Amino acid sequence: MLPAWLAVQLAALALSAFRVRLSIALPAAGEQSALALMLIAQVVASALLFPLLLRNRRQTILTIATAWPMGQMACFLADAPVDRFIAAEALVTLWIVALALWNWAVPRAQAVGAAVAAMISLGGPLLWYLRAEFVRESADVHWPTDALLGPVMGALSQIFPDHPPAIAWWPLVGLAALAVMVSAFTRMLHPASPGHISTRTEQ
Repeated sequence: MLPAWLAVQLAALALSAFRVRLSIALPAAGEQSALALMLIAQVVASALLFPLLLRNRRQTILTIATAWPMGQMACFLADAPVDRFIAAEALVTLWIVALALWNWAVPRAQAVGAAVAAMISLGGPLLWYLRAEFVRESADVHWPTDALLGPVMGALSQIFPDHPPAIAWWPLVGLAALAVMVSAFTRMLHPASPGHISTRTEQ
């Protein structure tokens, strides 16, 4: 799955380099949108691929380690502030860690987990679009609240507004903490179950 993970990120860079027009409150010029598109690609791809991409600690570290250089290239392409890139990529990293923890906590429900993760990552932007189209009738983004609409909007909230909202971090912190508690509770019920060992290595 690591090749697929890298391919998605390279595709995001290519789309920006070829000046493809984007939406979801992104700037019109392709290069300027490079970092935002990369963050979206990383969040969505990790959600769809995580049952196989984040099977163990080694693969999770490799996934995170390859995400940062890709994000940095997108940052340079967009000429974005480095501090904004670091904050946004750190939030994506927290999302990946939370997915990995859930993958290890409930290994027998990976298909359901992938569906839920996809819904969380894609549902936020979809809800924002529907509200902007039919309720507000405006494409303006209110980041202090819209940052709570999933990890995509949370990551974007770290690069677009003048003052990135810290509230974007709390849902992911809660998601990771809940996974740790579920894993600990499951181990108490099934202490001999090998499926809940997060440090298992690849065969």
